[in-house]
Amino acid sequence: MKTLASSIHFTGGVPKYIEQFMDRGCTDMESMVDLMLQPDSSFLTEGTALLIQEFGERNMAITFSEFYRLFLMVKIHCGNGNFAMGE
Repeated sequence: MKTLASSIHFTGGVPKYIEQFMDRGCTDMESMVDLMLQPDSSFLTEGTALLIQEFGERNMAITFSEFYRLFLMVKIHCGNGNFAMGE
């Protein structure tokens, strides 16, 4: 049960991420954290890829802290923060 809770906590229940843990035999919290912190881990690189996809590579001069602040402002101004990419 602890493994399932850790898996859901780390992945938000997204099947793609749960599958990555299961495919690599990550069955406890320590192995999940180890996988997420690998230099080539998609858990580390996917955020950058999504930002480039949404905003374009030319805009990557903006720091990630600035993107984070922007997203927080959008969340505050959109009320509950329930918005999807492309909206």
